[in-house]
Amino acid sequence: MAASAPGSGPTGLGDVTFEQLGSYTVSQDGSKITVEGELRRVEWPEFSDRESDRTGYYLTLLLSGDAGAYVGKETPSGDWKASPVSECADGWCVAVEQGSPGFSFQVFKNREDAEAKRDGAAYEVDLSGVSYGS
Repeated sequence: MAASAPGSGPTGLGDVTFEQLGSYTVSQDGSKITVEGELRRVEWPEFSDRESDRTGYYLTLLLSGDAGAYVGKETPSGDWKASPVSECADGWCVAVEQGSPGFSFQVFKNREDAEAKRDGAAYEVDLSGVSYGS
């Protein structure tokens, strides 16, 4: 699985653009993904059904990997969310808490493993080089 930073333009979810979310670079060394730059606080009603998840800081990673693979992560609200990696090629958006040092996620061979949280490959995202703007 490979991760990179998004380009410019619309996120495809509401009217929010990648530029509104921030300006950052993404590098990867195996299962460690390092993000450096700035994330900006955004009001994004389309991001979630939960009111508490609609305003904050969001990181978008472009993901690519094996056909049929899924990426899974616990949300800040405590829910488990799994998405097909094929749908993350144009952006996997993750809500992050201001000041967060990072987070982890897992990549699974298929949907069944992702839903069961079974046999996933762990990835760590380092946000220590990120500043949080307004």
